[in-house]
Amino acid sequence: MKPESKQEATKVEATTAAKTKKKRTPKAKVETAKTTITKKGTKTKKAILDKKNAKTTVKQVVKSQREIKYKYPEDIDNQLDRKAWRQKVRGKDKQFKLKIAKMKESNNPSLSKLEATYKKFRTAHYLVA
Repeated sequence: MKPESKQEATKVEATTAAKTKKKRTPKAKVETAKTTITKKGTKTKKAILDKKNAKTTVKQVVKSQREIKYKYPEDIDNQLDRKAWRQKVRGKDKQFKLKIAKMKESNNPSLSKLEATYKKFRTAHYLVA
């Protein structure tokens, strides 16, 4: 059965589109955001949308994993101070590595002492030594 006019054709298309329309998905469950820290120092955060956003959008789960490498002092609380502190620690770390490499080449007897102090430095400033 062919529609005779353009208006009838659009009506037929609208009714077939309504019939083939998919059923609505169930509402997303709303949970609170959770943060856990494992033994290795990996921080996992699970963020889920609040109730208002869950009604209009599909459930969205964001998982971000980042490794925490440093043991920050308690007096450092903002991000810029942490960045400056990390740069100092990395600088000292490179200096230790260069000194150790030079002593290995020259077979210096104080190499073991330097390696011990380097190990203490790593355990004091890094979570994974």
